[in-house]
This record gives sequence, C-alpha cells and structure tokens, in this order.
Amino acid sequence: MSHGVADLTVRSNAPLDMFKRVLVDGVELTSSSYELTEGSTTVTLKAGYLSTLATGTHTLAIESETGTASTTFTIVEKQAEAGGAPSSPSSGKPAEAPADDSSANKPAIPQTGDNTASLASIASLATAGIILLVASAAISRH
Repeated sequence: MSHGVADLTVRSNAPLDMFKRVLVDGVELTSSSYELTEGSTTVTLKAGYLSTLATGTHTLAIESETGTASTTFTIVEKQAEAGGAPSSPSSGKPAEAPADDSSANKPAIPQTGDNTASLASIASLATAGIILLVASAAISRH
C-alpha cells in the first residue's frame, strides 16, 4: 500500500559508534530499510519502507549501548483529488484539495492551553498604564 510518503529522519543523542539497532513497533528493521549518518546518530527511514506501514501511529526506537531513544510518527492516508480518486503514487504529484475548501492547506494547530504570553502582555499593559497615571498625577501637582 503506497501512501506517497517521503523519507523520515530522526536523531538520537547517542554517538553513532554506540548504535545497536532500529525498531518500529517493536520489530527490528533490516539495514535496507534505513540509512545511518553521524550527527549523534541520525536514522533516516526510507520512503519505500514507510510506504509498507499501515495508516496510523507507529513507534520508532533507536537502541544504543547507552539506552533507547523513542518517538512516534503517523502515517496518514493520501488526500483524494477533486475528482475523488487518489493521485497515482507514481505521478509524483501531491493530491490537491478541492478549490472550495479554504482550510485544506492550513495545518491544524492544537490548543495547548498555555495562555502565559497573553496574561503577561495584559499585566505589562496594566502596569504601564498605572505608571503613566502616577507620572501624570505627579507632573500635574507641580
């Protein structure tokens, strides 16, 4: 099953000479499924391997002599073209969204609930306003 995916690169802080193996969903990969490069340990899962994975979330683990670094990644279904059929995996063209869907090319941004910056801005404005009031009152007394 082809999902039209590209290579996926992940880096572990462990030195490359301490590398042991790569696992996806607990299964050890053969070296033909990935490339190793230095920069700590950089593992690039090849698109050919990724296209064999089912749609959904997967766990990637890089084992070394110093421990295991792990993360998750998600394989998503390719978007259908305006005509309703998915684009051909060999066409090299990404699927296009229908012309009337203005949100199709916008990434979803999750709400984190962190409003610290907003509260800090409000507090700074309030403080500046109080300082201006105090300063103008002091000036008008003279």
